[in-house]
Amino acid sequence: MCTIGAVSNVDAKGERLGFLMKTIDAHQTEIFHGVHRAVNGTRAVFSSMMRQPGTNIGLNQHGLAVTMSYSDYRAQDAHDKKEIPRLENDSRALANAEILANCATVDEGLRALEVFVPRHPHQVGGNHLVIDADGGIALLEQCAGKYQYNTFTNRGYCGRGNNSHWLIKDKQSNSIVPVDSLPREEAMENFLKDVYENIPKGMSVEEIVNNAKLLLSRHAERTDQTGAICAHGLTQPGARLFGDNPCYTLTAVIIDIKDRIMHFSLGSPCAGNWKTLKLE
Repeated sequence: MCTIGAVSNVDAKGERLGFLMKTIDAHQTEIFHGVHRAVNGTRAVFSSMMRQPGTNIGLNQHGLAVTMSYSDYRAQDAHDKKEIPRLENDSRALANAEILANCATVDEGLRALEVFVPRHPHQVGGNHLVIDADGGIALLEQCAGKYQYNTFTNRGYCGRGNNSHWLIKDKQSNSIVPVDSLPREEAMENFLKDVYENIPKGMSVEEIVNNAKLLLSRHAERTDQTGAICAHGLTQPGARLFGDNPCYTLTAVIIDIKDRIMHFSLGSPCAGNWKTLKLE
């Protein structure tokens, strides 16, 4: 589930701007947005789903932000029900919560995932996208207890749908995943590239956030909604999540790392009901 993206660059004043954004696409459930204080005192703004303990997307007081998207292949092997990961084994959001509680940089976040993933081989596969206040960006793909990651700090941006480029790309190739994910990834990456190139030319935070809201509200040209960033009842099992229930974009989130602000939509982003939370 979800379309994710991160971008960072230095503006004309020498200040670094950074943004992490995503949609949360899932079967209909409750979404929570709030402020959290970990046991060690680290504060974070976050968004989560009722059926998914932990943090789906968040930003901590150190300026480290993390999010994720579903990326698996086992749902296509419907004949072997034992191979399909169950939601009760979905600990990906717990990994994100652990990162926000204990890490301050992308490197620290990657080290935490290197420990967490092998310990949870039965969790749902996914992509974890991490960005920090110094412009570090990395994406880690994980599935069935294995992982592979790359850094995008020098490139300045990274976008992804529910697809893998390294770890399980071949296993996803004959499924609906590339058809649904690649158009969303392309749209996200084109947007991020434009932001990256125009931050030094004076593109403002307000303009970036407003344009991101439009991107995350984007529907598909196809009548079956395949490839839609904002989906309303997508019925393509295995595309964004296993199971036969329709998939909806329940919220969209845009994190402004420099100003420690989280913008989020109450319901579908296309409805335009956006709110903000600031991490004080």
